[in-house]
Parts: sequence; structure tokens; C-alpha cells
Amino acid sequence: MSIPHVSSALSLWLLISCSPNIDPASSTDEPTARPGTGAAADRDRCDDRDDDGCRAPRVEHVLLISIDGMHQVDLARFIASNPHSHLAGLAATGIEYANAWVNRLDGTPTNPSDSFPGLLALTTGGSSPTTGGWYDVSYARDLYPDATCSAPGTAVAYDESAELDHSALFGAPGAAPTHDPRVVRTRLDPTHLPHRKTASGCSPVFPHEFLRVNTIFEVAHAAGLRTAWSDKHLAYELVTGPSGRGLDDFFAPEINSAATNLPGTGAAAGDDFTTKVGFTEVYDDFKVQAILNQIDGRWSDDGLAGATDAVGRPGVPAIFGMNFQAVSVAQKDAKFGPGGYLAADGTPSAELAEALAHTDASIGKMVDRLRSASLLASTLVVITAKHGQSPIDRTRMARRDGDAIAGIVDAAAPVAGHIEDDVALYWLHDSRQAAAGAAALAATPADGSTHDPSIDRVFTPASPGFTAMFGDPAIDPRTPDIVAQPRHGTIYSLSTKKFAEHGGFAEDDAHIALLVSHPALRHETVDRLVRTKQVAPTILRALGLDPAELQAVRREGTPVLPGLRREHD
Repeated sequence: MSIPHVSSALSLWLLISCSPNIDPASSTDEPTARPGTGAAADRDRCDDRDDDGCRAPRVEHVLLISIDGMHQVDLARFIASNPHSHLAGLAATGIEYANAWVNRLDGTPTNPSDSFPGLLALTTGGSSPTTGGWYDVSYARDLYPDATCSAPGTAVAYDESAELDHSALFGAPGAAPTHDPRVVRTRLDPTHLPHRKTASGCSPVFPHEFLRVNTIFEVAHAAGLRTAWSDKHLAYELVTGPSGRGLDDFFAPEINSAATNLPGTGAAAGDDFTTKVGFTEVYDDFKVQAILNQIDGRWSDDGLAGATDAVGRPGVPAIFGMNFQAVSVAQKDAKFGPGGYLAADGTPSAELAEALAHTDASIGKMVDRLRSASLLASTLVVITAKHGQSPIDRTRMARRDGDAIAGIVDAAAPVAGHIEDDVALYWLHDSRQAAAGAAALAATPADGSTHDPSIDRVFTPASPGFTAMFGDPAIDPRTPDIVAQPRHGTIYSLSTKKFAEHGGFAEDDAHIALLVSHPALRHETVDRLVRTKQVAPTILRALGLDPAELQAVRREGTPVLPGLRREHD
């Protein structure tokens, strides 16, 4: 099917303050915006007689960056403390969304604040009940654990464990660098994937086949545009979408591989790229070079030793980007820095401050390369995060034994599958026993022991709003039967290596950074509540594509971000 593509020459963006009319796809209410100050605010303002000052050059490229773990408070403090930083420069010509969230418990479709559903929100415009992606490790009642397809119900792991060898940088022993999603899939171990019955028998379900809805990459690709993405696991090829054809260029060195795979870490045997923040920065730098290659119109793996598929110059992608990991690792690090925060107000430790500065410098390299290639004026830059990290306040941190707490549920309602971080999801053998499992959690003494679940709220299908937020496990084979949110600061891990985790619905998990920047914009701060899933339709709108081509956008009614609108549809 050919998807209509509005000519990029018509992709003109206006600040919402330049017009009394808000794009109906954005909202029904006026957003609250605070004009910026300084040089950005000194530029000519729009007026009713001549709005040429509102006009931005065409948007032909969107660079999407996820700084995993980055809270709104991190972004605000960093810019205030580093007014000459690259992030500050982007903010000077951008819109900051000060009230942006990964998830909410407000009676609308939602998702955990994990990388897997967080990435899907950014790239599909949908939440977990719509995308089918709850966590990188989850459970599916309708899939099978092996190639016999004899007994339905299986754990689903789309993390490093899906690879042939996750100690290898590219997922298999001796594997060469590649940008080809089809090659990446050959490095996923079919015996580690869930299976489904097909006309030809019993087949493994690759990550992109697990996804229920299309992605921004598929919509752009169908319109004849080039697409690219770089992330931390090979299994994140899922964003190629159900068609499997959404990405031209997918670069996914494994973050949990041996840190000795790249020069410059000084790592010892047994270390991976998350062991120390310095290792993670080397890993991030490796992916930054892939983005610089793409800005130069080359393949991500061009110039890497052993790469055999980086032939020719394919051109600059219309949608491309990557995630950064160093900030997330520094937020968690309780062993080496230590990292994390020094106070509840978000004052970063020295280690975290350095990780933020390193990431800022990396983003600066991308911006400088865009500028030198005369691409900055036609590129929209989106800075956000798949998730936050909780707790910011170390004094609230309490470690609990996730497996032991799953055992509490299992004794009352046998558990088929579970995952715990600073949230707990339980899939039961018999969904009708959800109330009994929840009651067992509630009845466990709050004694502060490692077996104390420290529950704040427990949701089951009998809870008000459960099906609207999570779906109905009686109908949807992927919806968990019990969702447990612990008290703020509780992490379901006994590891003394970390201060924090993510996955839950606490503010520290979900209130993240979101900045949309373009040289023709003036600085604004929008205080209105927005969700990260609104990034997906906003990207398509910027490129002159129809956001309604996203199935999740149609299903959930996801609007574009407020504060921006297209002049022409």
C-alpha cells in the first residue's frame, strides 16, 4: 500500500503561540507555555500581520534520542548549571515539555516504565495493551515454549538471553558488524524464542512478529523514506514492525556483552558494558559513531573491521536515532562511584554529573555534524527517555527479594510467569485466582524484611479501571493478572550494586525529559501533561506523513504534542 506523503516543502511548523487555533490533533485545550528569555526570546515574534517569522524550513529528518533514565529534573538542572552545553543550545531553540510522563495510572491505556514498552511507546504511539509489549521479559498464554507447540503458555524473553551468544558484541561467536535487520535475526537463537502454531507447523516468534501494531519506521519506509535505529539488544529489531521491513539500518551492539570487546575500557574478564559507567560511555561512543556515519549518508557499520555489508552511500535517514545508557548506569551504581543522587532535589553525584556531561558532548557531536553537513536546518531533534529511575532520594531505597515475593503470590494463586523491578507483574495459571494472589500480598506483614512486599497499590481485573489501563487477561493472552506497585523507593532486588531501578509507576520512574528542538523555534516550556507515546505521531506529522497511519494512534487516539502544529495537512 502506498501511504500519502505530503511534500516536505509543505512541512512548515508553527509555534502554537503564533496562532490562536490549536491543531485539533494536538488537544482541545490551550497549553500553558512560558516564553523563554535571552537570545532565543529576542528573536522576532509572530504577529497577525506577518507570520513569516513563525515559518520553519522544511523538516526532512528527525533525530530521536533516548537518554535512558533521564528525568525532567535532570534536564532542567543540567541546562541551568551548564548554560553553554549542547542540551542548553537545543533548548534555546526548542520546546521543553516539563510535565512529560512515560505512564500514568489514570484510567487510560498505560505501560510499565521499562525500556521495551518505553521504546514501543516512542515508536508506535501506543501503550502495552495495544502493542502487546509489557516488558522485555514477560509471558504469553497463547504462545509455546518450544518447537513442539504442545502446551500453550510460555515466558517471553526479548533481551540478551535471546541471542546465540550475548557475550559477543554482535550476538554470535565471531559475528561481524552488520546494519541489516535480516542478518541480526540470524543471531537470535530460535530455541530461546517463543513459538506459535502456523500453517507449516510450529515456528519461532521473532521480536518484530510479537508486536501487534506498526511503527513510525514502517510508515516512513512505506512512503519511500529511509529509516535507521540503534539500540542495546539485538532483540530490539522489534521496531522494524510486524512487516519486518521498517528499518533499512539497525545497529545493535549488545550492551551486556564482554566490555573487552571494545578498546578503551580497560575491562577485566567477566566485565560487561554495564559494570562501570566508563565502560558504558565507551559503548555509547561506539553507537554515536554509527549515527555520525548516518549523518554522512553512510551505513552505521561503515568503517568497522569485518563489516562486509557497508557498501555504497544510502543517504541520510528520514528517521534515525539511538539510546544512551551511561546516565541510567550511573543512576543505579552503588558500587564504584557511587552514582545516583546526593539529595532528593535531584542533585547528581559526581559520577552521574560526568555521565550527563559525556552524553551532552556526544549529542553535541551529532549536532555539529548535522550543521557541517548543512542538515541542521532541516532536522527536528527530539531528546527524551524511555524511562526514568527510582528512587532519586537514596534514603527511601529499600531492597526486597522479588522471587520471595513472587512466592507469596504463588502460594495463594499459582504463578505462571512474573517479573519484578520496582513494579511486579504476575501472570497466573488460573486468572480467576487473581484476587487471592492480591490478598496474599496485602496480608504479608510489613516488617521491613526482605520478604516484605512493601505494597502501595495492587491491581487485579476487579480493580476499578484495570481493563482500561492494562487490558482484560480473560481476553488478552499477554495482559498480567496482577500488577503490584510497591511503595516509592522499594526495588525488588537484593543486589548491593545498585541504588535504583525502573519499571514502575512512581514519579521517579515516569516523569522524564522531553525536548523538541529545531533552529527555527524559539524556547518555550509547556507545562501541560503529555505522554511519551505522543512523540510517534509528532514525528510523522513533522515529516508530512499522516499520524493516523499508526494503528496504535488510531486505537488509543494518541494526539501529537501540543505547542507545535503543521501549517498544511
